[in-house]
Amino acid sequence: MPPQAYYCTRLGCPQPENHLEENDPTCQACGMPLILSGPRGRYQPIKPLAPMVKP
Repeated sequence: MPPQAYYCTRLGCPQPENHLEENDPTCQACGMPLILSGPRGRYQPIKPLAPMVKP
């Protein structure tokens, strides 16, 4: 079974699919944090929020 993929939420990220590294929870392509903090807790996107479109 492949490792869980996590997705970058930054628009225009060149490689939004990532595999979360235990010591570095940031996007491997652009450096955006993959664990998002919000008023109701912490979130990890596990699928794209919208269709991925190449510019």
